[in-house]
Amino acid sequence: MVTFRQVARTYVYLARAAERDRNRQAKESSRLYKEQIKQNEIENVTETIRRYEDYIKVLMSVHKNCADKIDWQQIIEDDEPLVEKNNLHEDAAQKILNDFTPSFFEKIFGSKKKTQSLEQAIEQAKIQDKKDFDTAKETYADWQKIHEIANGVLAKNPQSYADALNYFEPFSSIDSFGSRIHMSFEKDYAEIELHVNDSEVIPDYIVSITKTGKLSKKDMPKSKFNELYQDYVCGGLLRVARETLAHLPIQTVVVHAMAKMVNTATGHLEDVAIVSSIVPLETLNSLNFETLDPSDSMKNFLHNMKFSKINGFSQVDKLNIKEKIKSINS
Repeated sequence: MVTFRQVARTYVYLARAAERDRNRQAKESSRLYKEQIKQNEIENVTETIRRYEDYIKVLMSVHKNCADKIDWQQIIEDDEPLVEKNNLHEDAAQKILNDFTPSFFEKIFGSKKKTQSLEQAIEQAKIQDKKDFDTAKETYADWQKIHEIANGVLAKNPQSYADALNYFEPFSSIDSFGSRIHMSFEKDYAEIELHVNDSEVIPDYIVSITKTGKLSKKDMPKSKFNELYQDYVCGGLLRVARETLAHLPIQTVVVHAMAKMVNTATGHLEDVAIVSSIVPLETLNSLNFETLDPSDSMKNFLHNMKFSKINGFSQVDKLNIKEKIKSINS
């Protein structure tokens, strides 16, 4: 497990930055490809195909990335940072000026320029001392904030669970697999609604290179398209479950993948559940996310999902975790 300093200041931010960069590159590849198709100006067929494949790869691998599990007890034990105003840089610069002895040529031609340079260095040192003090104050404020959250999390305070996820922002790259998230918490579990992006995020075509080196673009079979979208949705569900259980000391999370579908009674688009799954930590930890198929992995959990290769997803009922817990305990 990792401490606050390791998570908050290094791993999480670097991992998220790298992931956002990969997502940007993939999306940019898709955008450029679509523009090229429209303009019939494809000059580099190999590069176009690579961009297409990279984009699909990102969509199908959302579930593979996750932050390290946070050790909240270690955060509590983390030493209080020292906040002390000092003049270390200024004193060092002043000493250099005080110890300055003009050289032979400086005595002849004057040392005013050198002295001015050393005086300017003192002013810069004062600025650096202030920056260091401001950074120390920010670090202390951050330390206070995370300690307050940690105390609440260890006390199983649902509001602190929400504060923890808002602090670490594990869903900061959600735009790659969902439009928004709604969270609610109890002492022993979390319930998350993941509103997934619509199926337009999946290309409805396949590209390849012909024997003559030209680009071939064909309609993707409907069954293949639906299968990709299913893996995309289930991958997003897994990612949300993994991040939640990595950041909170709970054993269970229920995730509802939500999508807009037409209500045949009203003719209007409505947000409905298309996958609903109760994910225990123990089961989640037993999976190999590098090799599993996101859709097939739902078999490991209690879940509702209606899907066919021809018609895609159908609306399902949300699993009621409170009822399931009651039935287990009764």
